[in-house]
Amino acid sequence: MSLVTIRIVLYAKKWEFYMKLLRFLLLFSIAISFQGSLVTKAPKQTASLQTKELKQTDSLDKTEHKQPVRPTQSNEAAYLKIIEHKQQNRHIIGVRDFGFFSNFFLVLAHLNWCLKHKKIPVIHWDHEFPYYQPEGYNGSKNAWEYYFKPISNRSYHVGDIIDRRYNAPDRSYIIWWDYPRMLKYREFFNKLIKKYIHNKESILKKVESFYDKHMKGKKTIGMHIRGTDKHIEAPSVSISKFIKQAKTYPKEYQFYVATDEYKLLDTIKKELKGYTIIHYDAHRSDDKEPIHYKKAPNKALLGEEILIETLLLSRCDKFIHAHSNVALAALYFNATLESILLTP
Repeated sequence: MSLVTIRIVLYAKKWEFYMKLLRFLLLFSIAISFQGSLVTKAPKQTASLQTKELKQTDSLDKTEHKQPVRPTQSNEAAYLKIIEHKQQNRHIIGVRDFGFFSNFFLVLAHLNWCLKHKKIPVIHWDHEFPYYQPEGYNGSKNAWEYYFKPISNRSYHVGDIIDRRYNAPDRSYIIWWDYPRMLKYREFFNKLIKKYIHNKESILKKVESFYDKHMKGKKTIGMHIRGTDKHIEAPSVSISKFIKQAKTYPKEYQFYVATDEYKLLDTIKKELKGYTIIHYDAHRSDDKEPIHYKKAPNKALLGEEILIETLLLSRCDKFIHAHSNVALAALYFNATLESILLTP
């Protein structure tokens, strides 16, 4: 065999080795990315609500902010072992740079998983929450506790694995674009919220104050009109459709309007003359930029306003809305609220 032939054979073997290595690395990267995918199965309606009730306390999470640890579990079974042996059965539910109710639904999916597997849920919302306030708010530096009481009497410790995935470890999720299926679980998640998720008294006082002054004893139709960047997620429903639907009701009804744009609120007031229009005094966008991305001296307050507006929507007699997480949350807060869904 000539020297040239030997070199060709050696180069061929090297090329084959590198191709195999490249193929292995590609398959490995695909497998890793698949673990965090949002291709999920639906939460089962038979999931247990009979699990031993978690102790409710008013204790605050005093842990100072540290760089969170990312979950590294390869599958649900492996992760169950991790939290059982290394985290004393605590499942740390994190937060992402999403809107308020995207993160709220993340919590619901993970809470449901905890109940099914008898794990202790600990909610730790840190700097990745769009409404995070470094100095804290409402007596806590844990952003979940700006608005809600702790779900359990356990807390996050530095070094704990924080699960920030939108889907729970069993890949269940809640999201507005799967609206028909999500409505099937409306009563189930309403019970879950009532049993385990409790608003702070400061939030409830503001809701009750507005309700008593503007809504009590009056026929009120809620209207949620999502503006700003909604068209990026899905085709927008025109304001004219909301106005047309509103005008089908007699003037004995008043409208409670929740929207993230000043312009949309002004349009409703102008076009529905003769009707009483009420709204919560909240910050709104005047330039199409989503409110949760705007700079503000008190970001936590912006999150509080979104929660209060949604709780007030849930107290209405009827509810006109398009697809959104706020709308779905209002329907979960009140499982019997009449829904009038508008589509493009």
